[in-house]
Amino acid sequence: MTGSGSGTPNRHEYRRASAADSLPRRLRLRGGPLDGRTWTATIRVGQRAFCDEGPWTTAGVYVVTDITEVDEDGEVLSIAVPAFA
Repeated sequence: MTGSGSGTPNRHEYRRASAADSLPRRLRLRGGPLDGRTWTATIRVGQRAFCDEGPWTTAGVYVVTDITEVDEDGEVLSIAVPAFA
């Protein structure tokens, strides 16, 4: 990767999160057909995950946000929303 070093990407430059940013997370699904369900995945913020046990459909794809909430057991849940609206 080349760049200015200023933290601002240049044209045709991309940034990739390190593998350390991919953490085991408990996801709370918000919106779509799986609303309210909890799912576990090793994933980073901004990444998409298929969160259903049935055949693959776009309705089961959610993207992880940087929003978190604490469940009734005190565990932190990352909020995931439908990737395709």
